[in-house]
Amino acid sequence: MCLTPCFRLLLIVSLLFLSFGCSNVNAPKPARTTSDFEKSRPKTKKIPDKESDVSMSKTRLKSHQKAAAATVLEPTIYETGKASFYADKFQSRRTASGELFDQHAQTAAHRRLPFGTKVKVTNKRNKKSVIVTINDRGPFVEGRIIDLSRSAFRRISNTRHGTLDVELQIIDQDDFSLNE
Repeated sequence: MCLTPCFRLLLIVSLLFLSFGCSNVNAPKPARTTSDFEKSRPKTKKIPDKESDVSMSKTRLKSHQKAAAATVLEPTIYETGKASFYADKFQSRRTASGELFDQHAQTAAHRRLPFGTKVKVTNKRNKKSVIVTINDRGPFVEGRIIDLSRSAFRRISNTRHGTLDVELQIIDQDDFSLNE
């Protein structure tokens, strides 16, 4: 007799779990088709037989280069603000991503960007830049947008400055859905 009400309760709980739990799951991306692979495969070049073929191939190459140059997009500025660097006491401690922190690696902490995101950090004063990988969360000081490893900070400024004004550009934006 107790089995039927328990079974009903289990059924109701599982349906609720599925209805609320699955609403946050994104649909998987479609698999790549054979035509996608064929498009990405480099084309073989024909060896020209005559003078006219050489001039034709040069003309095609120039028009292709112009089209390629027109489609190249510069990474847009994602964020501007203050950058700082990690203190020495964090050396070899675990980051939020689970990696051990290394002052000599080109890594950084950001509050929202996904782990593994490659970001170009440019010093606004001297225009020097460095590409870092996000592997931690922070900084947790008001007014700062990114914490760099000491090595990354040293590439764009002297560590005596402590903080500096920077611009952040996301390098691999296509891999992440950052606009949602």
